[in-house]
Amino acid sequence: MRGVSRRGVSSVWFLTAAVAAASAATSTLGGCTTGPPAAGTGTLSADAWRPAPVAVRVYPSTRFVKEAGTPLLEARIELFDQMDDSIKASGEVECALFAAGPRGTAVGDELYAWHVTMSTLADQQEFFDLITRGYVYQLKLDDFELASTPCVLRIRFTTLSGDVLEAEAEVGSL
Repeated sequence: MRGVSRRGVSSVWFLTAAVAAASAATSTLGGCTTGPPAAGTGTLSADAWRPAPVAVRVYPSTRFVKEAGTPLLEARIELFDQMDDSIKASGEVECALFAAGPRGTAVGDELYAWHVTMSTLADQQEFFDLITRGYVYQLKLDDFELASTPCVLRIRFTTLSGDVLEAEAEVGSL
């Protein structure tokens, strides 16, 4: 039978009695209120932690791809807060591609440069990848020949408060 325990006592009756007892016990405590606090009555101190990006990295799966015949650099970046956790943030993203020198360092002039603004909810929904907890940008290339040589991707993320976070990583050739 549904709703009846092995001893024949209705589980619905028992749950109702338990809730009533808990409610009666808490109503007799001085200073307790029910419901959420009124809006604007918070007491956050000036030194309350406010999560914000403090570091950026080029995600290891950044790569060259070809989609519908169009050569792309699929750039992936991840932002981190003060606890080294992935975080979402609004800001300006500058991506620059360079030839790779010895030990994966950028050499010479920019081969390509892109600018992405991430200021709206729609921007976040377009670029944020829930699986990797980072941002994915499909950056167009004029010529796929570049994908056959090692390159370095340099990322510069400027936060809304003006802080600049930078990272670079080698993008392997195909």
